Amino acid sequence: MNLFATVRENLVVQYFLLALVVFAVTAMVVASALARQIESSVVNEVTDDVIALGRGPLISFFTPLDFQGSPSDARYQEMDTFVNQFIVTQKVARVKVWNDQGLVIYSTDRSQVGQHFPIKQELAMALSGGEGRKLDVPEDIENDRERFLGTLLEVYVPAHFQGEAKPRGAFEVYHYYAPVADQIRSLQGFVYLALGIG
Repeated sequence: MNLFATVRENLVVQYFLLALVVFAVTAMVVASALARQIESSVVNEVTDDVIALGRGPLISFFTPLDFQGSPSDARYQEMDTFVNQFIVTQKVARVKVWNDQGLVIYSTDRSQVGQHFPIKQELAMALSGGEGRKLDVPEDIENDRERFLGTLLEVYVPAHFQGEAKPRGAFEVYHYYAPVADQIRSLQGFVYLALGIG
């Protein structure tokens, strides 16, 4: 009788341990999947907010004539006042505006205005009517002045005026990634806590 009880007790313990391992593995898989989904969702949300800036206030302020070449000093000052008042925030680090030839017609860094740079993949996507996005520490040749800003989410939005067949250029908005990462970590921490309690 004692032997039977011992065997049965061992089976219960083994079952419990097996169930605990299965649950732990499942929880880790679910947590990892949710963490990736949270990161993707937050980055997509920020990207959508930036795209809304390009399709709203930026395209409303800039004119097709602005994309023909470098602006006059007076027009640059108008652009810079508008961008710094309505676009640049504690989260938006920098704004560039490109024409379809790879010419910077506006930048919050005045020294970049009037310079030509190679058209990289994300910019090419915007110039063809789509949206481009890149997340990294800027290292391209045209990013010499952005490297000190740390990791940035670069979003490219076509400057597409109503009634025209193709974009005149593109808006490039640099969003600081640090506040995005903080939001992601906070949401992921909540998920881990909830699963741990479970």
